[in-house]
Amino acid sequence: MPPKVFLSHSCLDKTRFTTCFAEQLQAKGVDVWYDDWALRPGDSLVDRVFEHELDDADVFIVVLSANSIDSKWVKEELNNAFIRKIEGQCKIIPVVLDGVEVPAVLRDTLYQEIANCDSYDNELQRILEGIFNLQTKPLLGQPPAYVHAVTGQNVNGSTPAEVFVLRQMVELRLADPEVLMSTSHFKQIQKDGELTEHQINKELSRLHKNDYLEQQRGLPITNSCRLTPHGFIEALRKFDIDVKSAKQQIVVFMTNAMQDEKTQLQSVQIADGTGQPIALVRAFLQIWEREELIKMTRTFGHDGYNVWQLDALFEEEST
Repeated sequence: MPPKVFLSHSCLDKTRFTTCFAEQLQAKGVDVWYDDWALRPGDSLVDRVFEHELDDADVFIVVLSANSIDSKWVKEELNNAFIRKIEGQCKIIPVVLDGVEVPAVLRDTLYQEIANCDSYDNELQRILEGIFNLQTKPLLGQPPAYVHAVTGQNVNGSTPAEVFVLRQMVELRLADPEVLMSTSHFKQIQKDGELTEHQINKELSRLHKNDYLEQQRGLPITNSCRLTPHGFIEALRKFDIDVKSAKQQIVVFMTNAMQDEKTQLQSVQIADGTGQPIALVRAFLQIWEREELIKMTRTFGHDGYNVWQLDALFEEEST
């Protein structure tokens, strides 16, 4: 059934507002009680208004204007409607014209002000939403891709954006151990994660500050950088990769394979012999070289790193 609305107003506002307003409500599926349509000569106002129509209304709309604000009849209708509101029997929607002050009894009720009686389409829509109890809140959409991608993961205090950016960089490093991240890479990460430029710049700065990234040739991070060996390994730990076991495997394999001092190992051989990603093998090799636990030469190409000597303390890395 259509909602029933009782329209309380001053007769002085009929021409400029209330008649047209009532017609528009009626045209939108609202069953409006409007005195010009409902009352006939000889009808009892008290009987028709207070004992029948007002008691049947689902919504009471009171038009507050310079003409109606002091109207005793409007006040009487409002008082009756307010009692019904307290009893949970109807809703009151104040419609304010002329910028008049809302009566104290209605100050806790959200009202709709109409500044121009000749043009109020948006205001009418809001009133209809109140009558029909419509929700104008947009439907809940999907979170940004970078949030969705890390949902359910243990981010260990990192932001979802940081985890997404770091994971993308790790995947690129696993695919190409010597990858040098450039502007085109970061634009793709930004697009895939639905990140803003500010977000990706902030997360790259954070990763650089925490020694996950190293700049290349003094260029800005977003132009040229790569994961540090430490950053790559720590990132794998963040993503629950058993880096400790992988390290032990690599150390044991290298120690056993290089018992003959003439034996040399290439990074590809170590990766094949342990089943570990070559990117992880090379990260450990870089760290051990800096710690002077191994000696190696580096060449461009598939083989890359060539280990030719182990320090006497190297095997302790497996513990």
